[in-house]
Amino acid sequence: MLQNSLMDLNSTLSQKLLEFHRAIKDEYLSLIEVFNLYIYGYGYKIDILKEVFPDIFIIDFHESESVITTRNLYEHYSLEPVETELKHALHHINSLLTREKAKPIAIMNARKDSIEKIENLKIILIQHRELYLSFDDVLQYNFVMRDFTTFIAEEKKRPGISSRIDETLNVYDCVGTLSKKIFKLALKAAATRVEFSLRDIFNKEKKRLLIVNYSSFREALSAFIDSNILTEKSGVAKLTLTKRELSEILAILDKNN
Repeated sequence: MLQNSLMDLNSTLSQKLLEFHRAIKDEYLSLIEVFNLYIYGYGYKIDILKEVFPDIFIIDFHESESVITTRNLYEHYSLEPVETELKHALHHINSLLTREKAKPIAIMNARKDSIEKIENLKIILIQHRELYLSFDDVLQYNFVMRDFTTFIAEEKKRPGISSRIDETLNVYDCVGTLSKKIFKLALKAAATRVEFSLRDIFNKEKKRLLIVNYSSFREALSAFIDSNILTEKSGVAKLTLTKRELSEILAILDKNN
């Protein structure tokens, strides 16, 4: 019953968020004329992006580094194909266009070098864990940041990774540094026992984390609790992950540190 209630709440929130994004469509369209957009937040974003920007072209660097995708990118701009490698094609197209004539493109799973030398293109960059942009990068690449949360379960997954792992990593990507640190402590506690005490973790780590009260500690985990990744009842916490999922998440996070 609780799971059904959470699903109903998630569906209601998703609909409200989609209505919100649609309602400020004109703002997004105005922004992209001058700035690039760096979008973040929980949930699948591609469908609503296509609604807001009907003529958008989607590039996924995990899946799209192919001659066909590159050719389609040239067609998106009504240009004759020259380059066959996607990054080089972006640079080449950038050299041929002015921003006023460029149609928007969304880039998923981008590498840092893929967004260099494309200042004449209208870019919507979707946040992901393997790309870090500093404040200077945001200024240099002309980005403004926008929360594009939808709370819609991801439809496109990381290759070879289960949906539950993907969902957990999506939440992890969107929280602050303190929340990340505390969630990793919860992951490590769950790796040794199915049920554990958040208060015990707090008492052990509060000096290192520079937290003086338990409510702040628990609040840092609210995104994971709201997403039903972490549950707590009567002081007993557990993760709603299988042992294999837990192990894979820890391996991914340790690798990226």
